[in-house]
Amino acid sequence: THIYRIGAQDLQNLKELKQLNLSFNNFTRVPNEALRRLDKLKVLKIDHNPIRKLTRESFEKLSSLEVLTISHMPRLVVVESYTFADLCNLKNLELNHNPVLTVIENNAFCPTDSELQSFALESISINNNKLNNLSKDLLPWCYLNNVNLNDNPWNCDCYFSWTKNCSSPHFQSIK
Repeated sequence: THIYRIGAQDLQNLKELKQLNLSFNNFTRVPNEALRRLDKLKVLKIDHNPIRKLTRESFEKLSSLEVLTISHMPRLVVVESYTFADLCNLKNLELNHNPVLTVIENNAFCPTDSELQSFALESISINNNKLNNLSKDLLPWCYLNNVNLNDNPWNCDCYFSWTKNCSSPHFQSIK
């Protein structure tokens, strides 16, 4: 459809909207001014857009979101700190096939230290990107129901050895 912008008021009459697919458009940033008005939004797909970076503002105030797909983004390079901080009900994240994604900063998600009992994320797929390292402190990896980190050019050094210590049967071996 080649939409490149959604104004802050454009979705205001869709208060009951639960799913939104913004894939295959020309967004250069997440249209968060419009999205944050969707209090009941559970599923957001924003695949195939030329967004270069995801920031704290990208998904700000989207606390009802449970499923998020950010895949096939030809220009996505970085997921900055606190990008997913407001998504404390997020259960499933797909961040796949982003050919120039090289960085997911350490504090990209909700706090996890003492709040494991309230941590909602169950499944994460971060495959076919250009990542070579992920912090063990980024997520409570071994407590997630499904983790897929395949097909990234991982730098398998001592800083990445934490992946071998995860005994969860749902933690897929890294290829």
